[in-house]
Amino acid sequence: MIVFSFLLNGVKRIPVWVWLFLVGVCIFCTSTVAVSMDLGAYMNYALNILKGKGYVDMSGHPVFIRAPLFPLMIAVSFRMLGISVSSAFWIVRFFAILNPLLIYFLGKKIGGKWLGVTAAFLALSSYSLNFWSYRHLDAVWPSFVLISLIVLYSAFEASRLSYFILSGMFMGLAYLVKQAALIFFPLPVLLLLFIRTYRNRKNIRGVLLYLLFISAFVLPWVHYVYFHTSNWKFALLGRGGGFAADAFLHLNLFTVFERYLHGLVMYYSGGDQSLVYNFSLAPLFLLSWAFVLFKGIGKRDKDVLILTVIFLLISPYLSFVGNNNLRVGQLVIFILLSYLVAAYFIVEMIGRLCQKLHFPTKMYTSLNMIVLIIGIIFQCFFSYKGDKGDRAFLKQSVFIGRFLPGEISQEILGLYGEKFATRKVAKWICGNLSPEEKIMIDWPAYARPVYFYTEGSYRVYNMPIHGELFDIYGGWNKVRSNLILLSAGAYLRCDPRNRFYYLTEGDLLRVLKEYKIKYILISPERFYLLPYFEKNPSFIKVTEMGKEGPVIFRVKAVHPLKKFQTIVTRYAFEFLKCLKNNPQRYEYLKKELFLGALGWKEEQFDQFIKISSQQEFR
Repeated sequence: MIVFSFLLNGVKRIPVWVWLFLVGVCIFCTSTVAVSMDLGAYMNYALNILKGKGYVDMSGHPVFIRAPLFPLMIAVSFRMLGISVSSAFWIVRFFAILNPLLIYFLGKKIGGKWLGVTAAFLALSSYSLNFWSYRHLDAVWPSFVLISLIVLYSAFEASRLSYFILSGMFMGLAYLVKQAALIFFPLPVLLLLFIRTYRNRKNIRGVLLYLLFISAFVLPWVHYVYFHTSNWKFALLGRGGGFAADAFLHLNLFTVFERYLHGLVMYYSGGDQSLVYNFSLAPLFLLSWAFVLFKGIGKRDKDVLILTVIFLLISPYLSFVGNNNLRVGQLVIFILLSYLVAAYFIVEMIGRLCQKLHFPTKMYTSLNMIVLIIGIIFQCFFSYKGDKGDRAFLKQSVFIGRFLPGEISQEILGLYGEKFATRKVAKWICGNLSPEEKIMIDWPAYARPVYFYTEGSYRVYNMPIHGELFDIYGGWNKVRSNLILLSAGAYLRCDPRNRFYYLTEGDLLRVLKEYKIKYILISPERFYLLPYFEKNPSFIKVTEMGKEGPVIFRVKAVHPLKKFQTIVTRYAFEFLKCLKNNPQRYEYLKKELFLGALGWKEEQFDQFIKISSQQEFR
């Protein structure tokens, strides 16, 4: 009994954040490594930084679409641990572990220890949050934002100028990871306006310092991008934000407000990327945010006002993601904050209940513990649509997976894995081509691992395939040469994110000639392109690497094929059939793409529709 009491007292002395860290390590040290297309790009940027080439892409062109902090962190990891996928992935893993700790500290500041504990452990037991924390850089920039928010809260409470400076620095770093952090920049200004107790001279000076230090971090990058692109929207907001700004500027205020509300609804319940689809606690999120907004506007409670202002700042981003059905992981920061707000609601309701029934303090603690345990168990075992229950994620853990029924998940690297031919291709390239010979690869997802496994020794160019994603706001360019390919996404099918894309002979030959590219690699994903390259005498087949490997052509000359029928894939027919359910987009694409850019006649488009309607797709 004495030993048990001693151990219990020892456990109680361990800080909560240590337990959160240990649980996070157990959860996120997985046997499965997921390398997305985006992470592959950042790994290559980091490789180029490490090699002393600067912040450039596979083809040696400067990178403008994303600020350089995340690739720089990966480059440091490469330097310390060696060049490997695992070295890069440790950066993602670190921030996935860090975020629940930061939510704990933020919750503790806003509403006390139990608020922080509840928010952090609910976040750690969420399958979808854990899943998306392991993709792209979705979990990285929120860490810097959360640190900035924690320090900013302390800055206002203590009126410490150094805290304002530190908060501005971390918010600037968040922007240098992803420009989306820009939405939080006005937060301290709005807090000064809405919270009377914060309005004093020292805090006003602090906010000015906050903005000054943000500017010191952000403006050099913005100036660099603007100097090269002459596009201030692109320089400040990044590629996606620049497109959104262009679209926004062409709409009237009523339409903007209508799209704003529609996007919020779609983000919550619109499809397979919505909160409802991916989070079993989504109804609790909605109820909790509604409670916070009502309380913030009505009672002017300081802590609730902070959460209210944060929601108002982030809501346009929610709407943008909802309207475009972007992946739910784009907003890991909002999901983390939603767990914080859900914890606030739970703790507040338990506190009111205990106060009304005159329960002792121990009962308040016990009720909080019971509700938290129920929430964790519910999220671990309840499976609904995209939320598979956290036990599915825990199965991948090297520490926990062995104690759960079923086989332990093995390492999955996607196109970086042994079962794919990218390593074999890289080895062939290194053994047969000189570093001066340039390569074009048809699919970015295939090009990136090939470049990575050649350790950046060769210049690799993407095939100039045009996609609706990059033309929809700026208009389509008129096609003035033979159309080689018309296709659509192979896996998205009727998903709103799907799009048509096309390749023209003029663009292909222009890029080959301009950059003096010597070899073309056609990946298994796009073997439907082979007929064009096999029929054109300008390209000589050098090697083919089986069903799972690519076909490589040498560029002998750069001449057009006199007669060639456009390759139209089944994915294009399938997508057109899906578009019948979206008349507005259907009419837009018919007018701007098919009859406009591609120069089709009505009869050609009608024939396309006829073929599409006769197809049966599975």
